[in-house]
Amino acid sequence: MAKQKQNKGTSFIKIFLATLTALIVFWFLLGFLWIIALTVSLASQKTTKPITPKSVLYLRFDRPITEHNVKDINIDIFNLKQNAPLALDDIIKAIKYAKTNKNIAGIFLDLDYSLLSIAQADEIRNALLDFKKSGKFIIAHSDLYLQTPYYLSTVADKIFITPTGSLLWKGLSIQLTYYKSALDKLDIQPIIIRHGKYKSAVEPFMQDTMSNANKEQLSKLLQAFWKQILDTVSNTRKIDIETLNSIADSLSIATDNDALKYKFIDAIKTKLQVYDYIKKSLNLKPSEKIHFVSVKDIIEQITSKSEKNKIAVIFAEGDITPGKKYKIKKITEQYYAQLIRKAASDSNIKAIVLRINSPGGSALASEVIYQELLKAKQNKPIVISMGQYTASGGYYISSPADFIIAEPFTITGSIGVFGLYFNFSKTLSDNLGITINTVKTNPNADAMSLLHKPSYAEKQFIKKQIENIYQTFLEHVAKGRNKSISYIDSIAQGRVWSAQDALNLGLVDQLGTLQDAITKAANIAGIGNKKYQIIALPKKQNFLDILNTELNQQFTAIAENLLHNNNPIYQTWQKIKQRQGIQARMFYDIEIQ
Repeated sequence: MAKQKQNKGTSFIKIFLATLTALIVFWFLLGFLWIIALTVSLASQKTTKPITPKSVLYLRFDRPITEHNVKDINIDIFNLKQNAPLALDDIIKAIKYAKTNKNIAGIFLDLDYSLLSIAQADEIRNALLDFKKSGKFIIAHSDLYLQTPYYLSTVADKIFITPTGSLLWKGLSIQLTYYKSALDKLDIQPIIIRHGKYKSAVEPFMQDTMSNANKEQLSKLLQAFWKQILDTVSNTRKIDIETLNSIADSLSIATDNDALKYKFIDAIKTKLQVYDYIKKSLNLKPSEKIHFVSVKDIIEQITSKSEKNKIAVIFAEGDITPGKKYKIKKITEQYYAQLIRKAASDSNIKAIVLRINSPGGSALASEVIYQELLKAKQNKPIVISMGQYTASGGYYISSPADFIIAEPFTITGSIGVFGLYFNFSKTLSDNLGITINTVKTNPNADAMSLLHKPSYAEKQFIKKQIENIYQTFLEHVAKGRNKSISYIDSIAQGRVWSAQDALNLGLVDQLGTLQDAITKAANIAGIGNKKYQIIALPKKQNFLDILNTELNQQFTAIAENLLHNNNPIYQTWQKIKQRQGIQARMFYDIEIQ
């Protein structure tokens, strides 16, 4: 027995020393990579492109575009590659800067492989329309024009396509995937409780075909957006709407020559030929190169003069979720509540613009953010700027605002609530031979379990919660929009609306851009005629912040894995930390040898 204890003690010492060695190597490597990455960063900063006379802003949208970037760069620890992500607010800033910078002669739109949403394209297009007031040129080119990049290209002075290139003009559609038959085959029962006949988020789990109510709202939405596209293309390309629809119906544009024939483009040219065209416009010699500058190059040039009066623009993008920390494409309730609170308490910030691009999410998290905005509204104006989506929970947090501005292509509304979970008991028993046995003190002690069919009491419990949240939702919107609850209920029911319909119904106050929302906020705050500074939140991290976060996250994960697998003391400590709150279990594990 003593020998066994000695062996255990020796084994533990070996594990401890191995772990200690791993940690030393880890921190040494961390410091080494930190120095290398810092050197790379400083070197890159020295090579920032100057904006020389006859420069051209080069815009390409071949990566997903976020509303706002917290990180200026992405760091790959092992390759030390730096790739500037694309952010809509940076693109708009760059276009605005290019308008007034005397060294920038024009803009080249390279629309190959564009990943723009229609709302993003429209926001950029409006900025380019303003840019054109300067008298500078805009040239567009692509090998393949899909409808969204083509819509953007219509702002250009000239639209070119590559020989043998193509342009797709076909109208708009929405395709939804339904899962009911698949769930039936797997013996998985969806438990669905909802309020709102249009609350179609759960429809794919209930049936195999689209409901008439859903077809109605989606058709109306598509027609509104298609009308906007048709009006714009018709006005800029001088093609009547009847002809545009006829071309879409027959898919008449199959080749580059078809695009030229129907006046969708101005000429067929390769990219190099377009460069020659731009050189001629700039009075450059054929041997000279065009000095292209990127959005990143311009953003690095922009310095914001500090002003006493400030407007906070808070970018909220993604699903609304519980959480305390900032997460990309997530609106975490506590993080954003704190962000709003700090902006509200800053005496230099005279107004808050909340830019929302969200399809919604947690009702509880939405309520937390709503309450913080309601409190902030007591101190300063709140203006909402809606992006591609500001629906359901997204609209929930919009409702306390003084003023709401939606993009023309915003999808909003969806004022409704649903609950969804699944019963896996039948698929476990029939398909895998696994049966569930339960011991409980009360009939509903196992309520909301995924391993049994819900009782009547469970369904009523969830329904009561949903009805309560829906009623609260209606009250918030009715109060914020100064309408009766009955009226809001009549246009709610989970129905989604186009921006124009939402304007007609009183769910929004104006159609416009983020800049329009900023201007409105300044006017409400009484500083419209004064100089003010825009504070974008969340704030961008500098290189060292990003480096510190990335290295710590990735290498701490490695270290924790080493410790977790080899140190029984550390394992026990981790279990203790994970068991916060009241637990109905033994404090320790029994291991039988």
